[in-house]
Amino acid sequence: MNPNWYGITSRGAPAGSEIDLKKSSNALVAENRVSGVKFNNIATYNVGNFSIVGNLVSDGGHSLIACSPAQQGATIGNVCRDLDPFLPDPGGEAGIEIEYKQTHLTEEVVGTAEATSFDTTVTGNHVETYAVGFLARTVLADPENEEGRQAKRPYSFTVTGNAINECDDAGIRVRSGEAAVIATNTLRDDGTAIDIDDVSENIEQGLNVTRG
Repeated sequence: MNPNWYGITSRGAPAGSEIDLKKSSNALVAENRVSGVKFNNIATYNVGNFSIVGNLVSDGGHSLIACSPAQQGATIGNVCRDLDPFLPDPGGEAGIEIEYKQTHLTEEVVGTAEATSFDTTVTGNHVETYAVGFLARTVLADPENEEGRQAKRPYSFTVTGNAINECDDAGIRVRSGEAAVIATNTLRDDGTAIDIDDVSENIEQGLNVTRG
């Protein structure tokens, strides 16, 4: 594993090699320990029907588990800690993220529904990152394009039953999202417990507990 690249990833190496894998499906990432990388520890990019289960990820420079984009899958029972952000994108970096990111798209998904993340479940994880716990967002080439952020936002996702603590920026941040449920999470000693941006819509919240 190259510490200047990713941990477990669908991206090619080295950077600029243009050998990224094509859109994948039925992907399972389970019971790994991944630490000490420059970017994402686990990077499921352009992946559908996936499961990320029971991994211990730490000491990464970008979001420790990144679904960017990914659809119709689950991130369950992972332990995410010790994130040291390296050139963070707007909204920061997180223990677990789902997003649309323009520079991550392969030719076959550009302009299709699979260009963003949707139908994903994030549950039963523990996150302690000193940055953001969970993050949903849209990252465009033009960061000031508010209309584009709304058009490409992740949707139909569920964030439940997670323990998120000591995240200085936010425990849960939805910088852009639509039709989502954030419920039954325990949040402790976070800078902001739950941060929902105005570009988001129809985000249901309930039974979240905060302390500190």
